[in-house]
Amino acid sequence: MFRIILFSTLLCAFASALPLTIAEDEEGVQYLVLPLSREKRQTTYDISKGPQGTTVQLGHKGTIFDDGSHKVTGAGSISKTFNPNSPPTFGGNLGYSHEASGSGLNLGVQKTPGYGTDLGVEGRYNIWREGKATVDAVGSYNRHYGGQFGTTKPNWYGGVEVSIPF
Repeated sequence: MFRIILFSTLLCAFASALPLTIAEDEEGVQYLVLPLSREKRQTTYDISKGPQGTTVQLGHKGTIFDDGSHKVTGAGSISKTFNPNSPPTFGGNLGYSHEASGSGLNLGVQKTPGYGTDLGVEGRYNIWREGKATVDAVGSYNRHYGGQFGTTKPNWYGGVEVSIPF
């Protein structure tokens, strides 16, 4: 149930941030027009050898939506360690930022079968800005679910961050 509520909330927030343009044809039929553009995407890979064995990582990230004021980014990754053989780790991230104010929200999930799932959410809301000086409300929430050691207690933080460059 929590997943449905969280997904619905994020979807509504994203939809409300979209600039809506409605076009009408000669017959009076209305259409919702969404801006189409090709956004930059990046695929990365890495093979490294360490004390735990050889690890292969593959990731893909890109901009889902950017209208100059609101930006939504996404990323996905998979990694696997060989010799000794371990289960693959799958991860994903969805981020939203409001470019003008510097406010934003990031949601990340990482799952390793047999070891559990890590969930992290962090946000920043700009309260005041004067030049390069800012006051932001910040917060984060992290929690591990399931796996060999079970679900852990949530680790969270909330506060006010003041930045005054000299």
